[in-house]
Amino acid sequence: MQSVFDVFKQMPYVFLTIAQSRIKGDTIVAERELEGIFKDKSGSVQNGNMESIESTATLHVHPEDFKDWSTGQFIGQGARINGVDYAISGATAGMNYETGELEHYRLTLQKANFIKESSSES
Repeated sequence: MQSVFDVFKQMPYVFLTIAQSRIKGDTIVAERELEGIFKDKSGSVQNGNMESIESTATLHVHPEDFKDWSTGQFIGQGARINGVDYAISGATAGMNYETGELEHYRLTLQKANFIKESSSES
């Protein structure tokens, strides 16, 4: 029995734990190097006389890397892939239809600009 991780090529990414603040901005407070499946289907969309860029980037992550997490806990966190920071705007649980077990989480990504937490030195 194959999972999505057997079918598609995995690549390294950095999971970013984000502290959200309207005053300071969204700040990276922790980073963790992991592997997952990244898909970026960005492109331009024509709407009348206007053209905009639409991003449908997704990241499939291993559930064992996020034990005791629910889909809602991913929202507002981030990922760095190929040097680009993304905010996680959505998450769904991918179940294996044969076993009924959780196989992966599928994260919806949007490009973001995070602030790196500065360490205070005395």
